[in-house]
Amino acid sequence: MLEYFDKEKFDEYVNGLKRAILDGTWPKYMRSNKDPKVYFKSSYVPDYFNKELSSPYYSEISIDLVSSCNTSSARKEIPSNFERVIGAVQYILENKCMPIALIKHGDEFYIENGKHRFYAYILLNKKTIPVSIREVVAEKIDKNMSMISINRPFYNNDGMNIAYPEKALEFFEIYKVLFESIRSVEMITNDEPAKSVLRFCLYGGDFIEFLDCCTAGNDFRSSQVTCEILIQCGYQIDMNYIKNNSNFKLEDKRDAHNLVFESDKKDDIIEKYILPNIDKLEPYDRDKTLESEFYKLHSYVSWHKPFDVPGANFSWYSSCYLEVDDKNIFLVGSENANSIDSIYIFRDSYFPFKSTTVEFCGIILSSDSIYKKICRLPL
Repeated sequence: MLEYFDKEKFDEYVNGLKRAILDGTWPKYMRSNKDPKVYFKSSYVPDYFNKELSSPYYSEISIDLVSSCNTSSARKEIPSNFERVIGAVQYILENKCMPIALIKHGDEFYIENGKHRFYAYILLNKKTIPVSIREVVAEKIDKNMSMISINRPFYNNDGMNIAYPEKALEFFEIYKVLFESIRSVEMITNDEPAKSVLRFCLYGGDFIEFLDCCTAGNDFRSSQVTCEILIQCGYQIDMNYIKNNSNFKLEDKRDAHNLVFESDKKDDIIEKYILPNIDKLEPYDRDKTLESEFYKLHSYVSWHKPFDVPGANFSWYSSCYLEVDDKNIFLVGSENANSIDSIYIFRDSYFPFKSTTVEFCGIILSSDSIYKKICRLPL
């Protein structure tokens, strides 16, 4: 917990620093104005040197959760060198600052390495900070010794192991050839070490694992790195998908999607696109180039459990394609478990469609009059 020598002066300093950052004079401001003095309420740091520690994992936590750092009781100040704080501000503003190394002992967090960076975050009035956490553990952690395995890529800083997501990108760039034969990729998020596992399964049975440096289910830098690596591997994926899915498995490059199946724009699509162009509908079976598009869209339908559509129940006879006004309309016929056919409407500006941009627009039931027109059945 933090305490302030003078909270009012601290607030004045922070506001002045914000203005100085905007006009580029912040180094001069920091050197010309007195440090507003922020302390930890306690200088106690547990003896973790003789404890067994877990391997580090990356996270981002509230700055208020940090309990103390390695200051002496005689010197309460957090930083020992204010010039290093100024240097840390520079790195933070450039988004190049290394995570702060923390030890988690019980429910408490203690700074192992990075108190100057921590103090820079305080002066910038940041609410959350990027951290590399090692936990005091009671038992040994077994590490997976597969053919190719990355056990928590670290940034080595003054002998300290710090989980640093950029190290995963560095490894990927150096060994990119290893990622050319990916069979599937899986993100696993746990409550126990390893807390996050990004696993690439390769043809031949080998795999590559990134442990606790690539995450999902949030918008941390470590999740952005996950997204960047997957995109470079050819997967159609974006941060919207990464943020909303802490666990996933992708086999096809278009398995990740942002579809909202509760959307119902059926009437608008029918009135604006389908009815005026009913004679321009292209039946699925006339163009084999449409096969992969329709099979993939049908797989999205079958994965959505409320639709109750078996994976094998694609209906070629009710599936059509329409290109109009720079829009690609896919009418995907699928029978549910009771063999009742419906047409699922998808729209995208791209062809082939992109899994991250394709949009679900609603369902045409076999009882709807437009269904018979699409299938060219007697009215």
